[in-house]
Amino acid sequence: MRYGEWGYEGIVVTDWGGENDRVAGLVAGNQLEMPSSAGVTDCEIVEAVRAGCINESLLDERVDSLLRLVFESSEQAKARRRFSAAEHMAAAREAACKAAVLVKNEGNVLPLADNARVTVIGEFAKISRYQGAGSSLIVPTRLTSAIDALRKDTELTLVGYEPGFHRFGGKSKRKHNRAVALARRADIALVFLGLDEGSEAEGVDRLHMRLPENQIELLRAVRAVTKTVIAVVSGGSPVEAEWAEYADAVLLTYLGGQECGGAVADLLTGVVSPSGKLAETYPVSYTDVPSAGNYPGKEMTAEHRESIYIGYRYYDAANKPVTWPFGYGLTYTTFDYSELSIERDEVAFTIHNTGARAGEEIAQVYITKKDSAVFRAQKELKGFIKVALVPGETKRVSVRLDEHAFRYFNVAKNAWVEEPGEYDVLVGASSREIRLTLTVARAGESVNTPNAASELPHYYKADPANVSDAEFAALLGRPLPQSGWDREKPLCYHDTIGQGRYKRGFARFLYGMVRTIRRICFLVGHPVAANNVMFAMNLPYRQLARLTGGTVDQAMLDGILVMANGQFWRGLGQTLRACGRKRRRRGPRNEN
Repeated sequence: MRYGEWGYEGIVVTDWGGENDRVAGLVAGNQLEMPSSAGVTDCEIVEAVRAGCINESLLDERVDSLLRLVFESSEQAKARRRFSAAEHMAAAREAACKAAVLVKNEGNVLPLADNARVTVIGEFAKISRYQGAGSSLIVPTRLTSAIDALRKDTELTLVGYEPGFHRFGGKSKRKHNRAVALARRADIALVFLGLDEGSEAEGVDRLHMRLPENQIELLRAVRAVTKTVIAVVSGGSPVEAEWAEYADAVLLTYLGGQECGGAVADLLTGVVSPSGKLAETYPVSYTDVPSAGNYPGKEMTAEHRESIYIGYRYYDAANKPVTWPFGYGLTYTTFDYSELSIERDEVAFTIHNTGARAGEEIAQVYITKKDSAVFRAQKELKGFIKVALVPGETKRVSVRLDEHAFRYFNVAKNAWVEEPGEYDVLVGASSREIRLTLTVARAGESVNTPNAASELPHYYKADPANVSDAEFAALLGRPLPQSGWDREKPLCYHDTIGQGRYKRGFARFLYGMVRTIRRICFLVGHPVAANNVMFAMNLPYRQLARLTGGTVDQAMLDGILVMANGQFWRGLGQTLRACGRKRRRRGPRNEN
C-alpha cells in the first residue's frame, strides 16, 4: 500500500527500539532502524543473505533508498541558509494565535479593555508549558512567557503575580493563600492552569483526564473573591472540565510553542481574534470515552473495540452530552450561514460576518448516510474552509469533496464502496452546531455488507463499551489472541522488564529498580526524565543487545534471562563468562 497505492518514494524509519525482527523488517520495506544497534542487527542481515533467506538485491535496493536520502539532505545542508530569528518568532506567534481555542466567553468578558486591572495567577504564566517530551523536545531560540508578554506588549495594569500551586501536584497552603489574597486586589484574575510535563508524555499512558486538584481548588477559591475569572489552560490533550463553571472565559492554548506567551497576550487583549477550533471532543467524564474500559490495554494486547467510534464519530452517534464538541471554537464576532448548494462534488455556501469585529470562521462540511446498511458514524467530516471577514462582509465559499466523501471501506470487498440512496450534506460551525442541510441522492453500488446487525448488535447501536468478546472476534474475523501473560512461564527474549512484577528475585529487582528511579526523578523535579525511565519498563529483553550497541551481546543476554528466571548465581556466572569471551575476542586495547 505504501509504495504502491500511495506512491510513497521516501524511506521507512522504525520507532525508537520498535523493531522486533531486523530481517523481516527489511523485507517489509524498512530501511533505517533507530537507534543504531552498533552493528548487532547488521550481522543478522549478513547472516540472512549468506543463508539465502533474502536476496542480496533486496538489500541493495534498501541501501540505495537510504543513500539517496543521505545525498539529497547533504546537498541541502551545504547550502547553510541564513534565517531571521525575528521572522521565525513572528511566525511562531501567529501559529500559536491560530491554534488556540476560545471555548467560553460569558458576558463577552474578552477581549480585555486597555488599562484593565488584572492579577496573574498560576505558575504556567511564568514557566510556559509550550512543548511535549521525548522525541518532540527541542531547545527554542527564545521563549516568551505569558507574564512577560502581558507586561511588555499590552496596556493592562498588572497588579501582581503569584504561582498559586505546586506545578507537579500536592498542596501548598502558603502559595494558595497568597494567590487568593492577590486576587482580592483586582476585579479580573487571569488564572493559568494546565497539565505539567509529567502528566502526559510519549511512552506513558494517562490514567485519568483530570487537572490536578490543587489547581481546581485554587480556581474555585479565586472565583469566590474576584468579579471576573479568565482561565488559560495549557496541555496536549483534553481534560475533564467541570472546573470551567468557576471561570467566565476559558482559553485553551494547548502546547503553543516558544511564542505561546505572546499569543496569549494578543488573544486576551483582542490584538488578534481567536479563530481555532477543537480537533477533538472534550467529554464530560472519562467514563464517557468509548475506549475507557479497554485503555491502556491488557498485558499482551491493546484492544481497540471502539472500532470507528472515535471522538465525535462516537459522541454524536450515541447522542452523548459533551463539554465542548469537535470543531467548536468561539471568536469575538458572529457569523451567519446561508444558500447551501452542491454541484457534482463541490459544496458551496455563503458566510456573513454579523458582528462588530473582524474575524475568521472555520466552516465544516459533514456527510450523513440515511438508513445505512452498515454501521458507520452518524456524521463524518469531509472538508472545511477558513474564511476571514471584516464586519458586515459576505463571502461565497466552496469545499471540494474527494472521491471517498460518500464511501465506506468494505472489508469483504477490500475496497471503498458507496451505498446507494440519500445522503445529508451538513455545513456547520462544529459537529454539534449544524447551520445548513441539503439532501442529495447517490446512485452508488449494491454490494453485500461485511457483517449483519445480528452479528454486531452493539456496533450498530453505537454502543462500543458493551461489545462482547464474540462480537469483537466477529468484527476482527479471527479468534481473539491471548490477552494476559502466562505468569508461570519462564521469561524469554520477547517478554518485558515490567513482567518482573509477577516474578521473584532478580526479575522483581529490575522491575523495582525502574520504578524507584522514576520516583526519584519526580522527587528531584525531572518529570521528563521520569517518563523516559518508564520506556525501560516496556522494553523486551531482546532489545538489551540492540539498545546497548552490542555492549550486552546475545550470550550475555541469555545469562541475564537465567538470572531473571530464578537462577541468579548460575545466570551471573554465565553472563560474566560471556563478557570475558567478548573481551578476549576484541583483543587488547590500543593505548596509543
